[in-house]
Amino acid sequence: MNRRNILLTLSALGSLTATGPAQVTPPAPIQVNSPIITINSSPGDQTDPHVDKDLASYTDTPSNQIRYYRFSTGADLGIPQDSTTLFDVLSDVNGGRIAFTRVELDRNAIFVFDPATESLTEIDPLAGSNRLGVALGGNTLAFVDLASGQGDMFAYDLGANPPQPPQVVSLDPNAEQNPNVSPDGNMIVWEDCPVSIVNCDIFKGRRAAGVWSVSAVAHASDPEDNPDTDGTWIVYDANRAGNATGEDIYYQLATGGPEFQLALPGAQQNPSIKGGLIAFESRASSSAPSDLFVYDIANNILYQVTATPTIDENLNDLSLLDNGDIRMVWAANDGVAGDENIHATTFTPIRPVLYQICPLYDSNAAKKTGSAYPIKIQLCDASGTNLSSSSITLHAVSVTRISTNTPTVLDDTGNANPDFDFRYDSSLEGYVFNLSTKGYATGTYSLNFIAGPDLVLHSALFAVK
Repeated sequence: MNRRNILLTLSALGSLTATGPAQVTPPAPIQVNSPIITINSSPGDQTDPHVDKDLASYTDTPSNQIRYYRFSTGADLGIPQDSTTLFDVLSDVNGGRIAFTRVELDRNAIFVFDPATESLTEIDPLAGSNRLGVALGGNTLAFVDLASGQGDMFAYDLGANPPQPPQVVSLDPNAEQNPNVSPDGNMIVWEDCPVSIVNCDIFKGRRAAGVWSVSAVAHASDPEDNPDTDGTWIVYDANRAGNATGEDIYYQLATGGPEFQLALPGAQQNPSIKGGLIAFESRASSSAPSDLFVYDIANNILYQVTATPTIDENLNDLSLLDNGDIRMVWAANDGVAGDENIHATTFTPIRPVLYQICPLYDSNAAKKTGSAYPIKIQLCDASGTNLSSSSITLHAVSVTRISTNTPTVLDDTGNANPDFDFRYDSSLEGYVFNLSTKGYATGTYSLNFIAGPDLVLHSALFAVK
């Protein structure tokens, strides 16, 4: 989320009181009707799913194994085990890698598995280690080390060459547990439990210049649990005094500031967050089955993902795809005798349009196939005022032939547009993409791209002769 949307969100919430969080009341939820797929419904429980774009991981209880699923192929496979493995638990997935705890005869160890290369690596092997609760974000792997008995927070840099020992994030006499890491790897959030492991506070560690600094996020006398962060926001649930039905969802900026509470009926818990979108479970009462919801902070939009009054959906996780779609995974007790199965869905959120496209070229002027086609545009508002800026990145994602609605090869000429990003041209006060039309047949095409925080897929037409 960019700073403009954050400020708009804060201003829309009205004044804050000194006595408690600002309550945010979303409008009625929008029902999501996207297809739900079943990743695994084998006998026994499958649980603790996590997702990052095309890859999901989860624990298969009958085999004591971590399994992984690719949405693009539908392949569902298990991470290999050996004769020393007792069982694998508590996975996380990020950047195409899966981290988990492997329980062996002599230690509880952290492993990372790369499905692309099928390589399996133990992190910082140590005889007699007792490590669990792993979380991934960027090249940062966070875990809890129970060598002290209570649990302390450590971080390991997967990108260090040569490998370095784990770095201490927090040594605390209290029990520390349940970490999550921001996508860029520079923030860890976790539960710090001074009273008991069911009455915890929320802490964060922020890395700057290689050093982790630790501070409290929320530490009321009532329990606060299940923190997550996308680097901009920190979200968690809490059972504050006066809520007879149970937990509510709370969130605040990662840099600090006021605390916000989602004011919804019933009880909400287990939030996960990506890109300012909070997924959570909501139930009418503490004993009722839960359904899944997603709340869009910037646009104050609430989505209801499931509506199953007799099925309990839980342990959700979400990911944002490159095209802005939302992908969710969860466990549900819809199996034989209430066994838990793993499900997923992908849906397109409502996308408020931030920018209009103002062409600076004649889209009807056809160029010879194989030549370079300079697509020159500006970002405008509804009245045509130029909003283009070198700080707003335009990223090309595809080319489509209009007559057949089929994709065509996307390529630039030479190194004119690295990473398929438009080049900002100050003389135009706009952008240029030098598109290669090599191999294009005669016809009209659309260059499709996204602009900064505007996740609406924009397009620029052009013709080839």
